[in-house]
Amino acid sequence: MSGLRKGVSYNADGSIKYCTFCSIAKGENETRVIKEVGDLMIFESKGNAARGHFLVCPKNHVWSCISLQENERGADMAKRMLEEGKRFMEEKFPGEEKQRKYVFHKPPRNSIDHLHLHCFQLPHTSVFWRLAYWTGAPWVIEANTFISSLLQGERPLTISNALRSKLRHDIFSK
Repeated sequence: MSGLRKGVSYNADGSIKYCTFCSIAKGENETRVIKEVGDLMIFESKGNAARGHFLVCPKNHVWSCISLQENERGADMAKRMLEEGKRFMEEKFPGEEKQRKYVFHKPPRNSIDHLHLHCFQLPHTSVFWRLAYWTGAPWVIEANTFISSLLQGERPLTISNALRSKLRHDIFSK
């Protein structure tokens, strides 16, 4: 699809024309949803950055984890995403919880402009992937750290006016 940037293309007014993850939610993409829980879906990442690499994301378009910190319901959604991710990973890899990691990428370093939580069953498949999702990196935030910050009323992610403008068409900001 032309004009696709970070998995999303926009109309002239900034509204969403197409989103890769929204197309998965609608069944219009070859990626298969493995599990649906309310307004969330879980599917396997094409990146396969670890022994198990799955994504939890809302079925409706939410731009990024910044959307969560800009809304009072954000902590609740992040908590539900993490809970469902943990539940799914325990079903998939029973008893191996010590080898798991749950992270969000911080914009602008996110790969797709649709909120998603990375759920990993370690080890990572290469040094590249270990660095890409390293929790000490400035482009990654560990899910529990992010949720704790939101619950304390903090805004752990820096947001520019350009990024803030993307929130105009975000369903979570309405």
